[in-house]
Amino acid sequence: MNPPQNPSFTSTSQGAVQIPEPVISNQYQDFSDLPSLRLRKGIDDEGNPWSPDILLVRDGQAGTAANWAREQFAGRAFGRDFTGDPQLSEVISGEDDFWVIRMENLKSRRKLLTIRLYAAPAGFEDEALAWTPMDKFLFEIEPRQQAAVARKVNLQALGNAWSRRRFFEGMALPHDLAEVSDNPAWIFVAVVVTDAELDHPENVCHCGSVQACNATAEGLDRRDPRYPFERVFRHSIRSTFPLQEAVGMRMYRVAGC
Repeated sequence: MNPPQNPSFTSTSQGAVQIPEPVISNQYQDFSDLPSLRLRKGIDDEGNPWSPDILLVRDGQAGTAANWAREQFAGRAFGRDFTGDPQLSEVISGEDDFWVIRMENLKSRRKLLTIRLYAAPAGFEDEALAWTPMDKFLFEIEPRQQAAVARKVNLQALGNAWSRRRFFEGMALPHDLAEVSDNPAWIFVAVVVTDAELDHPENVCHCGSVQACNATAEGLDRRDPRYPFERVFRHSIRSTFPLQEAVGMRMYRVAGC
């Protein structure tokens, strides 16, 4: 059975999103090389994929972000239920928002990881072209560690994710996230963790962050810049991601900035 052919999309509107064509290969995506790592899974009240390990934290600047994430969300706090915790939020609202990504190393060896964050407007999460890369960085996890890492929310990338919704609806594209402040949106956030030893060439930028060193995705990564959305999925994206141990997915509201 041949995989389905995906339509190519182009935009003639003025805005931040440029969507090349063709974008998606007709080869099926293969997740067999993901590391032995776990992000926990669940289902929210509306039946959507939900991970308790993708957390949105308001003003996470107590000390350094890395130390703060370890102290508050990793180790002994890894199994804690943070539902209703006042430092967490379900609404992305401004410059003081941080993602906290929790994960568990299932192997007895240290591992260098590539952590990839994406966003897609709710309602279009099964469209590969709707997913926008938000961040990508390296993280080293210790053997059997239950870890947590904090990253500042990339508001520009979220504005691009909203632009994707406008694009799919055939509407004019916004230039930044502020344009959605009076029209709150729901987005899906996905975290895909890959093996950095497979991802990166020997001369990789050692800071590991696309944001920090301003390096190109191609320079940091052997994978396609739109991985894993450069290929078709055998089944829907929202049914495929919960089956992958090293992938998590969760919905958040965007309230503007």
